[in-house]
Amino acid sequence: MGRLVGTVLAVLGFLAGVLALVLPWASYRIVASGPVSGPVDVSGLSQSGDLYLLNLDQGRWYLLLLLVTLAALAAAVGGQGWLHGFGGIAAAALGIAGTLMAVGMVNQLSADSGARSYLALFSVETELTVGPATAFAIAAPLLLGAAAAVLAAVRRPGRSVDQRVNSPTLEPEKSG
Repeated sequence: MGRLVGTVLAVLGFLAGVLALVLPWASYRIVASGPVSGPVDVSGLSQSGDLYLLNLDQGRWYLLLLLVTLAALAAAVGGQGWLHGFGGIAAAALGIAGTLMAVGMVNQLSADSGARSYLALFSVETELTVGPATAFAIAAPLLLGAAAAVLAAVRRPGRSVDQRVNSPTLEPEKSG
């Protein structure tokens, strides 16, 4: 049962990580306004678009933290000796750190929304809305860390893969 739970958490964490990479983290709209009569007419100037993970200031660090969490998950699942226990503990700690980093990045995006700048007679207004990837980005490292902790806990230490495969199974005696 523990392996099933750990595997489901790992698959969900991996899918959430992929969705955090491909979906937009935020959508922006920039509108400039100023006097109609003058050297530059900016009355209808606007631009909009999406921001993805690698467009953000700390996006590369988040991606690196997510990849290191995946590596720790792999160590927890396939490592021998002390490596699987260390991988489970490291992945859990890295998962918490990755989630806190994602929350900080989302808070920074939310704080940047609605900024106004004034330059002489011109004004520039920025509208920023948080995108759908942020929920997946918060959940992905936490799910991966929890999966590593569960999978490391249910694995029996001290037995190699050969011993587990070649171990005799207990079958009920057939009467008759």
